[in-house]
Amino acid sequence: MKKIILLLLFMLPLAVSAQELLGKKKKYIDSVKSNSDIIIDTPEMTIWNNRTLDGAKYLICYFQDEKCYKSVSIFPADKLAHWEKILDNNCMRVKGQDKLWIDQKRKMMFKILPGENGTFGLESTKSNE
Repeated sequence: MKKIILLLLFMLPLAVSAQELLGKKKKYIDSVKSNSDIIIDTPEMTIWNNRTLDGAKYLICYFQDEKCYKSVSIFPADKLAHWEKILDNNCMRVKGQDKLWIDQKRKMMFKILPGENGTFGLESTKSNE
């Protein structure tokens, strides 16, 4: 009996991914390319060392019920004007808020967060419209 259990334990990882063994669904985010490295992976948050062409250094996804409800991309400070221009051209600024935009088509909110060491964060969440 012990040999059968031991054999099943060795075969199980071949059929089931490590995340599924931990009770988590495999997460896939379109903006994360296959060559990006996962730095931290918890049930609530995953951080990728982002090597995509958009210039972001890191991508952080926050999860609730195994769905990404908020993400933050960390960019170098020299990309700030570029992203503000993109948001101004494609979204609507929220009155009274300096760094907050709403994309009504996608029902997304975008917020620019101050960073340290010459970086800033671009946070995106679903809006409650």
